[in-house]
Amino acid sequence: EEGDDDDDDENADNENGDTNDVKVHHKNSGSFSNTASVSSITHQFTSFVGSFVQSNKPHGDVQMLLHYFTDALVYSPKLVNKLKSRQFEFVKILEDASLNTGAQGVKNHVNGAGGDGSADITWYMLVSRMVQYVDNHNHDRDETTCLSVFKVLRSHLVRARSKPDGTELDMWGLEEAALASYVEKQNSFVKLGVARIAIKAIATHAANIEGNLADEGIEMLLEIGNGGNAALQQIVEDHIAYHDRDNKFLNHMRVRMNTSIEQIRIRKEHTSQGYVMMSPDGRIGYENAVQTMTLLQRLCEGHNIECQNILRDQPTHSSPINLVELGAVTLGILCDTTHALKEMEDCELNLAIALLEFLTETIQGPCPRNQELLSGHDDFIAGVDK
Repeated sequence: EEGDDDDDDENADNENGDTNDVKVHHKNSGSFSNTASVSSITHQFTSFVGSFVQSNKPHGDVQMLLHYFTDALVYSPKLVNKLKSRQFEFVKILEDASLNTGAQGVKNHVNGAGGDGSADITWYMLVSRMVQYVDNHNHDRDETTCLSVFKVLRSHLVRARSKPDGTELDMWGLEEAALASYVEKQNSFVKLGVARIAIKAIATHAANIEGNLADEGIEMLLEIGNGGNAALQQIVEDHIAYHDRDNKFLNHMRVRMNTSIEQIRIRKEHTSQGYVMMSPDGRIGYENAVQTMTLLQRLCEGHNIECQNILRDQPTHSSPINLVELGAVTLGILCDTTHALKEMEDCELNLAIALLEFLTETIQGPCPRNQELLSGHDDFIAGVDK
């Protein structure tokens, strides 16, 4: 149930970010995170294509062709949705645990549907056990099981707003009953502690390690907070104000934002003499940045004045962190010239949009202190002016 502590030393690579293959989806799309098999297939097939065209194309052309082909493959909706639909089948088995256990399980077993009737088990019992496991093993060097738990739990929410074939739907496009069910599932994850362990994972693990527990924790909070979930906003605000005296959660977000600023500057150096296609690693960096801004935006959504203020200042902390100002600085660097806007790739435009949406949410309601900050901030004014 709880695992063997001796296993902690089996895989120290997790601390260096070697927990998983690169994720095969655009992060800002909210797509399901998976899998090593797609990464392997992509590598093998692109190697074959590369050897086939190498003799007929200059090296630069080959790299460009492979880049576009890889993007088309790993971001293919049909492929990604197929993987998600398989994951949804597994999640449904867990959700229907009560149908195959206890008295109902005996009945189903007699009817040939399986179940040994040994115990009454519900989905919420399974969630509670998974939460307990991650809570107890948060600091394990081998994060494999904890990562799997986050992916299963997140798939439960994603499934609630998806078609059977894996196609995700915007929550506001759901029918009234489906929307209510989705929000109920979000709220249940706050009550059952899923949000709490995600916050803990973010606060206690290094930022910018692709696929580590903090990375999955952010994706978990993004799904729970989809639509500006008030219950999540409250628990995050309480965590920062009353429990996180060292400001580890906000510092994690600050580190991610500072890394984004550095990546933007590197990108501008690469394109200073003309357009250069962005590398796959560069695109992942920008998608991480969009992920960061989207989470912060969802924490403020719905004119939550407490979250709007606490992202700017934490008066009870000795070293407050101002993420609102950092967002304004990031926008100013990204949108420094009109020419830069014309040369942007889609992931750069997505970041500009995510920054504007975050900063807009910080002032709506209104929030006078944030309005005052942004109205006098040169980087913000310059960025918006472009």
